[in-house]
Amino acid sequence: MRKSITSTLLVWTMLALANCQPAQDQSQSETAEAPPIAVDLILTNGKVVTVDEAFTLANTVVVNEGRIVEVGAAEIVGKYDAGSLVDLQGKILMPGFIDSHTHIRGRPLRYIELGEVSSISEIQRLIRK
Repeated sequence: MRKSITSTLLVWTMLALANCQPAQDQSQSETAEAPPIAVDLILTNGKVVTVDEAFTLANTVVVNEGRIVEVGAAEIVGKYDAGSLVDLQGKILMPGFIDSHTHIRGRPLRYIELGEVSSISEIQRLIRK
């Protein structure tokens, strides 16, 4: 019986050791960094309004091919190799707004009085006129 227990323990020990892998040299893995990613533009050192649910302020925006790649703290700058790096010098960076509109009152010959208009159909009628 004692021989059976010893044999069983020996088999389990061998199986356990067979599944062990040597530890990686952490000094090599920690010092090996990924090469920087090429991007077009980095805007950093600013107050970047993200317009997320919490209106979080970030420090840096990374842009490539006209699209935002990453928004975050100044530390993300080291991950990228930018064609252009802009120091915002603490200024605010907000999302852009594209507003295509017309000022009907722009030239006197095209002036339309809207003071007493109460519906869109009235505006349309005045524009046609």
